[in-house]
This record gives sequence, C-alpha cells and structure tokens, in this order.
Amino acid sequence: MAYPEAMKGDGTISETVQKIATDVFFSAIEVTRVNDVKERNKVTSILESSRMKIGFGA
Repeated sequence: MAYPEAMKGDGTISETVQKIATDVFFSAIEVTRVNDVKERNKVTSILESSRMKIGFGA
C-alpha cells in the first residue's frame, strides 16, 4: 500500500490519485470508497484521462 492515508475515503484523495496517475512507476491503481461526492468526481476525472488500469476494492 503506497498511500495508506487514503484508505478511509476522506481527505484530498484526488491529490493522491493525481500523484499516482502521473508517476511512471505505477501502471495500475486500486481505489475504494471516496466519501465526498466532489472529491469522487475529481478522482473519476483523473482516472478517466489516465493511462492506468483501475481496480475497485470494496
């Protein structure tokens, strides 16, 4: 787990996802809940425009 602070679904998850999406080391990301709707929409937008494989962990 590279960013365990994002596991609870709170905070600025979009900033963390942006860091991962722009890091060539990562080719995939697994996301779980994002509690805030606005933050969730930001994460969705970042991931839709990324080159990454995306998984969802409940």
